[in-house]
Amino acid sequence: MPKSSEVENPRWNAEGTGDGRGPGVSRESGANPLTADAASPLSGAAAGASSHAAPTLTRQEIVDVVSLAREREEPVVLSPQGLDVTFFCVVLDVTPEHVVLRNPIPPAMASRLHEVRDFGLFCRMYLLKAPRLEPYGTQLRFPLPDYAELNQARQLERVHFAAKENAVVEIQHPFDSSTVLRRRVFDLSTGGMSFRARKRTPFIQPGRILPACQIFLQGLPYEKRRGRVVYVKQIIDVNAHSDFQVGVQFLEADEEDDAT
Repeated sequence: MPKSSEVENPRWNAEGTGDGRGPGVSRESGANPLTADAASPLSGAAAGASSHAAPTLTRQEIVDVVSLAREREEPVVLSPQGLDVTFFCVVLDVTPEHVVLRNPIPPAMASRLHEVRDFGLFCRMYLLKAPRLEPYGTQLRFPLPDYAELNQARQLERVHFAAKENAVVEIQHPFDSSTVLRRRVFDLSTGGMSFRARKRTPFIQPGRILPACQIFLQGLPYEKRRGRVVYVKQIIDVNAHSDFQVGVQFLEADEEDDAT
């Protein structure tokens, strides 16, 4: 029997949710969160983030999009240009001029940001840019630009999962087929996914082929794909904990032939 590591098997209640509060996937319908209609309990996570999203947003539209992320308690991603780390932030407030972010930056890293002159803030498929961050008491202010661009690398419909939503992936170890690695899925699209890892390992490197990735949503098998690791990034989450986010591109049949 394959060995499993790192993530314990979750317990599921009768409705298919891990804690009775998060959205579920119907056992009968096998609803696909990436293609379901508006009645799907997971489709709301991707609302306003489809391939039909506007290429740019005005200032007021930016305020509306960030406000929606705040209402849904979705983290935004702060990316300082030139640094190999990104920060997941909670939106505390939104004004026509600024986004107020809970500060996730550990004191030991603060000095590294002093020389950064270009910050990106990713929110619901859009990229906001600013030349600086502003201290705001113990928190941070991100100056709002006059417009925001659709992140070209993320035009596929994408669903983000909170920890309580119990989205996991079981990955067959590429060096030992008897070992199954179990990781929490952070986001999922029709073209790929990303998952969390506690540390870098030889198995988690860009270019690595993952022969079998079985995704489970709310404890139910959702999809099994082959994939390729495309990036590994250090991330600091909203609680200032450090780990790694691993991006995986799903391989189609012709790409799978090229990868072998």
